[in-house]
Amino acid sequence: MLTASQRIINNYVINRYVIIFDTDQTNMFRYIISGIIGMTVSLVCILPPIIHFVTGPLAPFIGGIVGGLRVKSNKKGAVVIGLTIGILLSGVIFSIGMLINSLGVSLPSIISDYASKDIINTSNLVKLATLIFIYSSVLGSIGAIIAGKIKK
Repeated sequence: MLTASQRIINNYVINRYVIIFDTDQTNMFRYIISGIIGMTVSLVCILPPIIHFVTGPLAPFIGGIVGGLRVKSNKKGAVVIGLTIGILLSGVIFSIGMLINSLGVSLPSIISDYASKDIINTSNLVKLATLIFIYSSVLGSIGAIIAGKIKK
């Protein structure tokens, strides 16, 4: 006799609380690919001069919308898209910072007049990457949720 929290899939009894996402693996793969596309859109939003002052802070949100529109995301898919954007953006920023740190590139003179020479160290990069992860994951998820509502 099965309880309400169990179901049979391919002759196996599976408890609901073991399954984190109630989607199949192909949907999860599509959400991750949409997150990668959203991260790419976010990076493109940061690059253009002048307009990046507007599109830069909103880049994860715009990327989440593009990724969410691609797959008609539900709330769980939106979280996956947002986390993918957050992980990749923070990884890119951390990698660039570590590269700058290892090459010994000094900060521009305008910045170095106001900041210490040791501003790009591993501790500060971890803090920055953590903040970028949280910020971009939240904005990317919100953008994907809104896109999922628009697409339906």
